[in-house]
Amino acid sequence: MVGTLDGLYAFISSAVRGRDPLNPFRAITGGIIGPDAFDGSTATALAGILLHFTVATTVVLVFYLASRRIPFIRRHPIPSGLLYGLLVYFVMYGLVIPLSALPVSFSDFRPELAPVVVHLFLVGLPAALVVTGRGSRVA
Repeated sequence: MVGTLDGLYAFISSAVRGRDPLNPFRAITGGIIGPDAFDGSTATALAGILLHFTVATTVVLVFYLASRRIPFIRRHPIPSGLLYGLLVYFVMYGLVIPLSALPVSFSDFRPELAPVVVHLFLVGLPAALVVTGRGSRVA
């Protein structure tokens, strides 16, 4: 669910801006191979989709493992999920992306509202609802 929601947002957001909707996924591949990922090929976009879902699955797995050790998470999934979404945002944009093969540095990091909101409501919250079993009521 997390990979689908976040991926659809990236795809639609890019298309609405008049850009190639597959570019967000090429950017994910760019984290590994650098700017050459933006060659426009379908292969780099498909690799990015695979990487995107791998990362999304890992994000949910980490939340699941934390929820087994921290009872608060299971008792309060909504605030826990929102906080986790914020944490994932800061880790991705403040650490992972600057350490990637893309030409981005730590000093380039500036929190932006739209990606923060996406990570709160399309990453953290769905992860919490799925992990705590409440996701079946919303899906």
